[in-house]
Amino acid sequence: MSSYVSDVIKAHGSDYVITVKRASFCFGIFAVHGGVIDLGTDTLAREIAGNEHSLYIFNAAASALRVPSTKFDEPDALKLASEVDTVISLHGERNRETEYIMLGGLDEEMKHNAKHYLTRNGYRVLDPREELAGKEQENICNRGRTGRGVQIEISRALRKRMYEDTRAREKFVHVIRSVLT
Repeated sequence: MSSYVSDVIKAHGSDYVITVKRASFCFGIFAVHGGVIDLGTDTLAREIAGNEHSLYIFNAAASALRVPSTKFDEPDALKLASEVDTVISLHGERNRETEYIMLGGLDEEMKHNAKHYLTRNGYRVLDPREELAGKEQENICNRGRTGRGVQIEISRALRKRMYEDTRAREKFVHVIRSVLT
């Protein structure tokens, strides 16, 4: 754990706001499609990070600002990713009908542990489609010091329930934080 915590907030007019918090250099919790892009991922990232983990959020006011995770090169994101061992990146999957989670990224052990904890707590965990697998080294989830991270894709239906039900959101946050211990 670092001996300092800092918050950096940068606004670009009304287009987007970037939040960076440095805490632990073990995990960085990222929401690169926050705001209107992947609704709710910014809140989940903030709650998962708490005071213990580093945090990066790109909160966009327009979905046109969505940059693919393999091309996300915002300087503050790359800097924080290079300072933490492992990046956990939260994303929104589009399905509005079915609640599920898909786990991608190159950290196979952490994905296995996350799947175990999630399924044990009643979540449906699916294998990601190829375009959501997060296997590319350039993917922001794999830009930490280990070169391996986890991309958590959460269906829109599940994000909607977590947005409307505080206990559902708190349960998810608790499960993911358990994986990080």
